[in-house]
Amino acid sequence: MTRGTKTVARAAAAAVAAVGIGAGLAVAAPAVASAAPCGFYTDAGRHWYNHCGGGWVKINIHWDNFLGPDHNETRCVGPGITQIGTPSAFQRIDGAWYIGGC
Repeated sequence: MTRGTKTVARAAAAAVAAVGIGAGLAVAAPAVASAAPCGFYTDAGRHWYNHCGGGWVKINIHWDNFLGPDHNETRCVGPGITQIGTPSAFQRIDGAWYIGGC
């Protein structure tokens, strides 16, 4: 090997090592935990569903209607927090739960 080839080989090895170390740090970094509970919850006068898993899921939302019959609604939600409703003088969400995949 010539001197120029050795320098290029060392630089390439250093770059591979740096990428490997950086990738290891990225994998080892802890995930940020959400302060919100998993599933249905109410906060700040609104109703939310926090899907803590991966992928999309179907949830059932139960509306408590003060002036008539209650009703259910199904909706697909992705990972993370989704606002699913705001209570009014006439109705509120009584609960929401996982029922399957979308």
